[in-house]
Amino acid sequence: MTLGWTASEDEDYAGVDIYQDDVLIKRIRDEAQTSYTVTGLTNDKAYSLMIKAVDKSANISEGKEIEGIPQILPESDARLKSLTLGQGELVPVFDANVTTYGAGVDNDVSTITLTAVPLSPSAVVKVDGATGLQPMVRIK
Repeated sequence: MTLGWTASEDEDYAGVDIYQDDVLIKRIRDEAQTSYTVTGLTNDKAYSLMIKAVDKSANISEGKEIEGIPQILPESDARLKSLTLGQGELVPVFDANVTTYGAGVDNDVSTITLTAVPLSPSAVVKVDGATGLQPMVRIK
């Protein structure tokens, strides 16, 4: 959840303190900074946040309370950072911009290890265990 505020034009303005559920979570003393993203929140859970202005003499304002419920959207970037096949051949050869692959393995292979690492750290990799797979034919 990202909080934003207008910096004070008061010469004595030093920054803000940000509280989550009455606990100080961030002390910002950069007068030009006017936003902060609170991380580690749980989707659909209510949070009470407060922004308090602080002056150069360390006086703290009463603050402004903000109630919020984060709605974290699923990652839309379906690209992979890497894709490896334990045995056999990945077709086409890995490319971060390709989203559909085939795998060619010898007839005696009964288990395939596929390791997929998403490009975005917040993305989730899902492998669709489809039935009726088409065999891949290798021609040499």
